[in-house]
Amino acid sequence: MSLSATITAGLTVNQTGTPILASQQTLVNNINKTLTTTFSNGNAAANLIDTVYAKSGTFTASTAITVRPVTAGALTDSFGNTVNMLHLKCLYFANLAPATTETNNSVTIGGGTNPITTILPSTSTIVVPAGGSILLTAPGAVGYLLTSGSADTLTFTPGTGTPGYEMILLGASA
Repeated sequence: MSLSATITAGLTVNQTGTPILASQQTLVNNINKTLTTTFSNGNAAANLIDTVYAKSGTFTASTAITVRPVTAGALTDSFGNTVNMLHLKCLYFANLAPATTETNNSVTIGGGTNPITTILPSTSTIVVPAGGSILLTAPGAVGYLLTSGSADTLTFTPGTGTPGYEMILLGASA
């Protein structure tokens, strides 16, 4: 099976302001950044991926979802193949709750039992507010190393709301 992924993230910032002294010219600050990473199952180890796990759904209030991409048989891809990653190369997570419902609809990533400590230290977390998202890429040969039984879980815990979500994990089994 052929597998490839191109991840492109862009940021454009345009800032114009009036200087403090009237004799100065108008200040302009323009920033344009585009980051692109390409992965495939035909690449050498550095950008190799051979596994995709994608899921979308709706959280039950205050009920965590735990994903273990390293445990064979725990997850399957869209074609019914077993997901068994040793190297996580990309994590994308989007909180689909409208940004106007931020109070109870944030999602905390991290913590739990056996967290992937190459992403976050064991007690650290990242909060994704309503309408927010996170994209982590690790295109090197190792990526985020997963260790079965000790550093192999991603825990997603919602607040008291029931936000929708999307997640995509890209990885390599060897």
